[in-house]
Amino acid sequence: MVNYTLLLREFEKIPRIEEPAPTIMEIAGFPHYENVSSNILSYYFDTKNPHGLKNLLLRSLLNCVSNELSLTIEETILVKREEPTLTQKRIDIVIETEDSVILIENKIYARMYNDLNDYSNHAETVYQGKTHKMRL
Repeated sequence: MVNYTLLLREFEKIPRIEEPAPTIMEIAGFPHYENVSSNILSYYFDTKNPHGLKNLLLRSLLNCVSNELSLTIEETILVKREEPTLTQKRIDIVIETEDSVILIENKIYARMYNDLNDYSNHAETVYQGKTHKMRL
C-alpha cells in the first residue's frame, strides 16, 4: 500500500521551478511573427554562417519529415528568403543544396492558405536539375 501523505511530503521537497525569464524575442514583442522566425531559421539552416552547427538543423529537419530520407547534405549552396514564384507568390524559405531543394512555408498561428501547388511548380521549373525536391 502506498502512503500518499508521505509521497506528497516528498514531492513538496522538490524545489519549485521559477517562471523562466522572457526571451529577447518576447521582450521585443516578436515571439509569433513569421518573418522573424523565418529569418532566424534561415540563418541556422545556412551551413556557411558562423553558428558552428554545420548541417545539424537541416539534418534534424529532414529526420523529422521522414525516416526514409537518405539524403546526405553536407552543406547548403544557398538559403533564400521570400523567393518569388512564377506567379509572384512568395516562398518563405528556400534551401538549395547540391542535389536538393527544400521549400518551406512557415506558419505561426495562421492557417495554410498558400497555393502549395504553385510552390511545387516553381520547384519543378526553376530547380530542374535537382534530384530531390521537398515542399515542407
